[in-house]
Amino acid sequence: MQSPLPVILISGFLGAGKTTLVRHLLTAAQKQSLKVALVVNEFGDVDVDSYLLENYGAEFIASIAGGCACCGGQDDLMETLEEISSRPQSE
Repeated sequence: MQSPLPVILISGFLGAGKTTLVRHLLTAAQKQSLKVALVVNEFGDVDVDSYLLENYGAEFIASIAGGCACCGGQDDLMETLEEISSRPQSE
């Protein structure tokens, strides 16, 4: 049985600083050699945040675009979380 994966959920209004916070967290994680998977839920059809965050050390980035992952994107979110949990946790 796999050990639980730690999860940090960041949400907020447009312009609240979510991307900036995630950028700082990714930079700190990279300095500590932590493996990070990032799931970005874009409300619109254009995936801006994944593009902005792709060079900050996340090992895996997935995007759920076009609406709320809690509502219409539930299947995409579940598939993405299953993919992340099946990845090797250590090297």
